[in-house]
Amino acid sequence: MEEIPEPLKKILLINAIFAFISAFLYETFFLTIILDIFGLPAFDRLYMGIFGGTQFIFGIFALLEVNRKEIKQVQLFLEMLIAWQVITIIVNIYNGIVLSSVPLPLIVIWVNNAIFLVLILINVYFYRKYRK
Repeated sequence: MEEIPEPLKKILLINAIFAFISAFLYETFFLTIILDIFGLPAFDRLYMGIFGGTQFIFGIFALLEVNRKEIKQVQLFLEMLIAWQVITIIVNIYNGIVLSSVPLPLIVIWVNNAIFLVLILINVYFYRKYRK
C-alpha cells in the first residue's frame, strides 16, 4: 500500500473546508440573509437543500479520505468530486443562459462557478500528479 502524500491530504482538507462552508451557507438561512442585505431576490429552497446536502456529504468523505491508507481510494474520490463539480458548472451555465431560469441569483451562481473552476483545476492537477 502506498501512503497518501501530504500535499494530497492538504488538497482534500481544502475541499472539505470549502464543502462545509458551502453546506453551512446553503443549509441555513445565512445565505438568505446575505442576499436580503444586498437586495438580491429569493431562491429555490429545494436547490439549496440538495446542493448544501451534497456539499456536506462531500466534506465528510473528503475528511475520511485524508485518513485512508491507499492512494487508489483517494483517486476514486477525486474522480467523483471532479465529475460532480464539472456537472454542477454545466448545469448552472445551462440553466442561466439557455433556460434563463436560475435557482439562485446570477451573482451567486457565477461565484460558485468560479470557485468550482479553481477547485477543479487544483483537483485535476493533483489527481494527475499522483496517478499511477
